[in-house]
Amino acid sequence: INPQQYRYLYDREGIAQRVVSMFPTECWASDPMVRENEEAEQTDFEEAWELLQKEMNLWHFLARADEMSGIGAFGILLLGIDDGKDMFQPVEGINEFGQKTGNIQHELLYVRVFDESLVEVANPRFGQPVSYNVTFSDPRNEDTVGLTSPTGTQKTVHWTRVIHIADNRKSSEIFGVPRMRPVYNRLYDLRKLLGGSAEMFWKGAFPGLSFEVNPDLGDVELDATALRSEFDAYSNGLQRYLALAGVSAKSLAPQVANPEAHVNTQIKSIAITLAVPWRIFVGSEQAQLASSQDKHTWNTRVAHRQQKYVGPLVIRPFIDRLITYGILPEVEEYFV
Repeated sequence: INPQQYRYLYDREGIAQRVVSMFPTECWASDPMVRENEEAEQTDFEEAWELLQKEMNLWHFLARADEMSGIGAFGILLLGIDDGKDMFQPVEGINEFGQKTGNIQHELLYVRVFDESLVEVANPRFGQPVSYNVTFSDPRNEDTVGLTSPTGTQKTVHWTRVIHIADNRKSSEIFGVPRMRPVYNRLYDLRKLLGGSAEMFWKGAFPGLSFEVNPDLGDVELDATALRSEFDAYSNGLQRYLALAGVSAKSLAPQVANPEAHVNTQIKSIAITLAVPWRIFVGSEQAQLASSQDKHTWNTRVAHRQQKYVGPLVIRPFIDRLITYGILPEVEEYFV
């Protein structure tokens, strides 16, 4: 399954988008707090961070990056730095290990989020990418959201201008497991059921007519052309009658089945695979009926993800990079 296929399903199928966005939405339901210490008086670091966060709306971009990185195996945050260099060149003030060198002061101009379908990893650097080939695509162009490689302006970006984000890491620190991969087949089963249900209703709402010749009339030849013309006028126009001679029209019994049980079976399978209580997975209305045990289990999972992934692997690398760039004051320690 390539990144474009994951992105296509994310863009076109609501439940696929739910699979990708569910944990990030819950984890970022309230903004984190970044503090240098527990004292009431605001420090220079805290004041600088709060001002930068308000000006650039950084929590918004970090939450977006958390979600988009789960479409494929990783995502990136592109940091626009005011050094005037091309993107393929490294930022001054940071060595190959990601450590700060010197005392250069940069300014953050913008932040952009990209998922794997728009990014190609270049050569490794101690197991990490040296650079990325990034496609700056226009989402209004259908070519960029299809099953083929996206089109748009491509630029090579040095790793010092990027925060690499990968969720569900297993044996690699660069590539995680896409959130849709364990349930990819079930998502397509759901697509068949939901699309087939609509088609079944459309055909079953008007199942058709059977035209039968009266057997008492003997061997009568049916005028198929006249019959077809009369039926077309009835089914495709405003004519609400059938003028038939020697033929009777009978309505066929509709064949419509309720797909709810089949759809719920697939959704429950997805929820089980993701280890999410079913009522919570299907939305807030059903979640009101969730048991206290379900809520406790879910809240525990969300808190665990906040503490073990969002804080140390999304927020801290971002803030550390801003400190390295001299955008934020250097401190011995801070807490998220």
